[in-house]
Amino acid sequence: QSFRRMYQVWPGKILFPCGGRCITAYPSGPTVCAWSFILTPCGFYCLFVDRLWTEWYPLVPVAALCVFLLTSLLLCLTCCSDPGIIPRRQMILAAGLDRELKELLGYDVLGNGQPTGQADVDASSMVPDELRKKGYKWCRTCKI
Repeated sequence: QSFRRMYQVWPGKILFPCGGRCITAYPSGPTVCAWSFILTPCGFYCLFVDRLWTEWYPLVPVAALCVFLLTSLLLCLTCCSDPGIIPRRQMILAAGLDRELKELLGYDVLGNGQPTGQADVDASSMVPDELRKKGYKWCRTCKI
């Protein structure tokens, strides 16, 4: 039997670079737009930086470089941070985490019994009353 890590079989449009140590989505419109708003002005700035270095004080280009590096680093950290993904029911069951999660959280994230597939029935029967009073709702996508 072959051993595969959870990130290798994770369903969804998510990339796990660095052997599953980082998480990010596929490049999307907002991400490409953010990078272009950073790289385009910096590219134009680089065309004139030699003139700034000689005519102005050299600290100006150094400060601009520091701001560029900080901005790029923070955008990379934002893109590769954990967005708080809650695994779906089948992933929790496949990994055998249901008992551990119940013990850790103090309640069963999988709900009461098995889901029927009917949104209104599952919404009322799967979430215990004490959790519903606290604002918990049934997720028909994740089935938890």
